[in-house]
Amino acid sequence: CDTHQLSLHSPISSSSDATMDAIKALAAKLTVTNDYARECLAELFGTFVLLMFGDGVVAQVVLTNNGAGEYLSINLCWGLGVVFGIHAAGGISGAQLNPA
Repeated sequence: CDTHQLSLHSPISSSSDATMDAIKALAAKLTVTNDYARECLAELFGTFVLLMFGDGVVAQVVLTNNGAGEYLSINLCWGLGVVFGIHAAGGISGAQLNPA
C-alpha cells in the first residue's frame, strides 16, 4: 500500500504559497492607513448593512402582501440590522450610524 503525502516542495504547496503572497500583496495595497478615511468607510459599511437588512425586509413584506412576513418580522430585522451594523463598524468608528 503506497501512500502519498504532501511535502513542502510539492507543486500544490508552492502554488498555494504564491496565492497567499498575492493575497498579502493585495491586502497591503488596499489597507487604508488614514484614520479619518477608515472611520468614514466603517460608517459607510455599517450604514449599508443596516439599510440592507431594514429595507430588504420591508420590501419582502410589502411585495408579498404579508405572505413572507408581517409587522413582527419587520421589527426583528430592523433590530438585527442595527446589531450587525454596529458589529461591522463599532470597532473602528464607534458605530454612529445615521442613515438619514
